[in-house]
Amino acid sequence: MKCRVGLDWIACIVQVVATLFFTIGFSTKYWATSEDSVNSGLFTTCKGHYCYDTHVFYHGKIEKAAIMGAAVMEIFTLCGVYFVILLMLLYMCGLFDERSLSRGAALTAFVTALFGFIGVIMFGSAMSSLQYELNWSCGFVIVGLIIDIAAGICIYIDGQQWVEESQKKQTRRELFPPIRNSHLIARRDPRLEPRISSNQNGASRNSGKFNPKASPQLSRKFRYMPTDTKRINGPEESFDPSVFFVNEKKTNEITKGKIFFLLIDNMMAESQSSFFFTVLKAGVISQARGSAYIEQNETKIMCAVYGPREVVKKEEFSMKGQLTCEFKFATFSCRVRRQHQQDNEERDYSSQLQDALEPAVCLHKFPKAQVNVYVTVLQNDGCPLATSLTCCSVALANAGIEMYDLVVGCSARITPFQVFIDPTEKEEYKPESDNQTGNGSVTVGLLPSLNQVSAVTSKGEVEFELLNKATKQCIEVCHKLYPVLQQAVAKAVEDRLTSDHVT
Repeated sequence: MKCRVGLDWIACIVQVVATLFFTIGFSTKYWATSEDSVNSGLFTTCKGHYCYDTHVFYHGKIEKAAIMGAAVMEIFTLCGVYFVILLMLLYMCGLFDERSLSRGAALTAFVTALFGFIGVIMFGSAMSSLQYELNWSCGFVIVGLIIDIAAGICIYIDGQQWVEESQKKQTRRELFPPIRNSHLIARRDPRLEPRISSNQNGASRNSGKFNPKASPQLSRKFRYMPTDTKRINGPEESFDPSVFFVNEKKTNEITKGKIFFLLIDNMMAESQSSFFFTVLKAGVISQARGSAYIEQNETKIMCAVYGPREVVKKEEFSMKGQLTCEFKFATFSCRVRRQHQQDNEERDYSSQLQDALEPAVCLHKFPKAQVNVYVTVLQNDGCPLATSLTCCSVALANAGIEMYDLVVGCSARITPFQVFIDPTEKEEYKPESDNQTGNGSVTVGLLPSLNQVSAVTSKGEVEFELLNKATKQCIEVCHKLYPVLQQAVAKAVEDRLTSDHVT
């Protein structure tokens, strides 16, 4: 049994003091004193060295009834002050309903004080008619009754505070229910431990990454563990850096487990040529319903998809499903450190992503539910919106969300003389510096198999011919990138089926 320490202890101590004062005044015989040195109490009256019962000493007088009534009232008061102490002790130790005990103790203290004051008034009126003056015993009783009222106020205030704290805890418990399943208890993640394999000579080496085929049960268990969607969704498996060393004689080699795409841009002047390098992988976050990771030149983006799940009560009711997007730059992703909270640019990107993805998702397939898409830019070197659009569509497909088609994003930088596909951060259009006519940028989201554009956004003052040319070039690039998205989704499905089959 664990007792609380707070205002209830103060109330109990105050009540003990009140009981002490009242008991001393109640049991002594100096309630009233006459000029003849007669000391009268509730039950004993002394004259000189002789003491008599009070009801006998005042036999035959009219004031006897009032004195006896006052004695009865004070007896009830004495029982009440001790009963209040008992209720306070039960309240502090939480043996019964705390709310009822606190109110009961306060009410009993107030009623007890009322009875005590009534008894004092009755006794005082009777003694005044007999030409007696009240003495210190009556003063002790009055002080005890006043302190008793203070104790009742303290215990009532503490009870109200306890009720408010209980309501807050209940609300917090409803919003964040505790995890009861034993297999979800925090434990050491075997994927974070080094994989050591011993040879015949006793030597050991680190295998470098977690193999789901070798541990299918762990792979399935950690895939469905609860997640914190507010943290940066970083990759959950690592590779030896030597894997990414480029051999000058073999630049066209494909690294195992990754899909690369090299596109030569012949859309500019013949004397100039550029290329962008795309790395795309699906299913990189086991705790999310679907995920994808993309590297396009030096831009690196991670996307996680959760749902469909119940719509928050504050959202508007709709028979169609809802799609929410949250775009966020990591604090270390740009040359200038970004803030932890979303700024206006990130909110704008979130809105544009949602508008571009909604035409591709079958929202009517999950009514009264929502799908949440979280995009984190790990490194920004240009075209974050177009790259995020491609990454989000692959993550949605990896999550099993029914879609009309994958969405491929592409961005172009427009100058008065040429068009750059997939510009870097330095090449991107900046309104504060590129304020001349003919400078701008355009971003296109395309559904390649349907040959439909889901979203187009442009910046700057650009002539229609240049804007039309840049849009067509972006569409051509999207068509060329489409097989890469298909291969990434197909490979993620094959890996999942293989893992489940082994399990």
